[in-house]
Amino acid sequence: MTLNAKGDFGKAVDYLEKSNEIARNLHYPELQMNNYNELSSIAKKQGNYQKAFEYLQNKTAIKDSVFNIEKTKQIEKLNAKYESVKKEQMIQQQQFRIHRKNIYIAAAIALLILGAMLGYSQYKRYKIKQEAKLKTELMKQQELATKAVIEAEENERQRIAKDLHDGVGQMMSAVKMNLSAFESEITYSNPDQKKTLHNIIGLVDESCKEVRSVSHNMMPNALLKGSLSSAIAEFIAKLDKKKSARAFVHRGAG
Repeated sequence: MTLNAKGDFGKAVDYLEKSNEIARNLHYPELQMNNYNELSSIAKKQGNYQKAFEYLQNKTAIKDSVFNIEKTKQIEKLNAKYESVKKEQMIQQQQFRIHRKNIYIAAAIALLILGAMLGYSQYKRYKIKQEAKLKTELMKQQELATKAVIEAEENERQRIAKDLHDGVGQMMSAVKMNLSAFESEITYSNPDQKKTLHNIIGLVDESCKEVRSVSHNMMPNALLKGSLSSAIAEFIAKLDKKKSARAFVHRGAG
């Protein structure tokens, strides 16, 4: 610039050309544009307008290149920012999807647990019902079995009592009647013989009474009229009456 002002154009051009080469190597476009501007000014002063135009074209080309580089850098920055924002949005969307998926999984697990609990509760209720039904059926079967045993015992008692009363009892009564008839028909040689036969008849009579007593005890009238349960109830009622009578006698004696 100083040499251009002094009018030493040859040295100024030399200096500017070297400066341009250094600027190109250093990638210093601003210095190149400044040098081309000075070179264009020198060419004008020398009257070489064609060269001055070429220098201005070089300056404009460098300026456009710098502008394009800056523009590209800005675009790259904007693109990088856009990509970063896009990446953040994708991460947020992915996190949201994961969070929603976790919520669905937790809800499904909760529903499964609730369903399992309800199913277990229903199963327990069904099991309790079945157990109660089974117990009722068992009690019913036991009751029927007990009733069958009692009826069998009652039938057996009736049979034995009937055999004693109708069989042995009648035979003993026939023996007694024959002995009584025989007693009135025979002639005794001494009083002891008559007494002995009388005692035998008495023993037979006692045996008849004992057989009848055993028969009635095995199958009392209440049992013949009703069932074993009613006979037991009647027996208990008689015991209660006897107890009440005894208590009354004791109170009167006191």
